[in-house]
Amino acid sequence: MIPADRLDQILARFEFLEARLNAGPEAEEIAALTREYSDVKPVAELIRHWRGLVDQMGEAQALLQQRDLQLRFGILPGGLK
Repeated sequence: MIPADRLDQILARFEFLEARLNAGPEAEEIAALTREYSDVKPVAELIRHWRGLVDQMGEAQALLQQRDLQLRFGILPGGLK
């Protein structure tokens, strides 16, 4: 698995490239920036998507744990037993 700090570096580089392209780079920079941006963009999108899924999994696990406790102690939603 790729360390989280490496994923952060990739995202930071992508954001830098995006900002640099939006700032209107010099003509001689445009080709290199555009090429790197197109290489990094799909990776950055996958990292963001993966992190979103990890967050959703954490939320789902928390809901399952809460529901498990409710079932174990006979507590129904709304405080009814």
